[in-house]
Amino acid sequence: NDRIGVLFVNPFKKIIEKYRRLPKLAKYRYTAYYEKLPVSEDTILIECFNGDGITGNPFWLLKAICGDKRLARYKLYVAANQKHYSEVCRALKVHGLDRATALAKYDKLYLKLLASAKYLITDVSLPIFFIKKPGQILLNVWHGTPLKGLGRSIRDNPHAIGNVQRIFLMSDYLLYPNRFTFDRMREDYMIAPYF
Repeated sequence: NDRIGVLFVNPFKKIIEKYRRLPKLAKYRYTAYYEKLPVSEDTILIECFNGDGITGNPFWLLKAICGDKRLARYKLYVAANQKHYSEVCRALKVHGLDRATALAKYDKLYLKLLASAKYLITDVSLPIFFIKKPGQILLNVWHGTPLKGLGRSIRDNPHAIGNVQRIFLMSDYLLYPNRFTFDRMREDYMIAPYF
């Protein structure tokens, strides 16, 4: 009978939909964790390039922390987005950074740690809903020397600077590779009056 068709049901449809909604729902979960979780004094959360890997300054800080016996009490976590999760896990293993645990960005543990880790390290920014809790220490260890337009120098995307600027202003420590980068960031993100 040519009226009979085949119906294919994707068994992964619910899982795929759940992961599509995660960033949108994350702000609500984060707010609940922010309000009820205390700061965990012995926890460090590292996020590199919005979860795209573990490289640059965050990598070297992680390596130094893992190699320092005086810092053995700290629990270390590295945030990875869904696309790069397996790469981050592999990098931690290859470089002998077994003390660090990879976690999926926007999952429950990530949101809990974002709201409660004593130390937060990033080389770009953190989610737009992040608010630094009293007692948390935010290190922004920018990822390189700008050889391209940044902040307000990007003419076709002026609204995109807001979250990076906000993270700079919340940071307790800013790390730059040289004076040129420091001056560029201050000017392009309009934070010069504060630093």
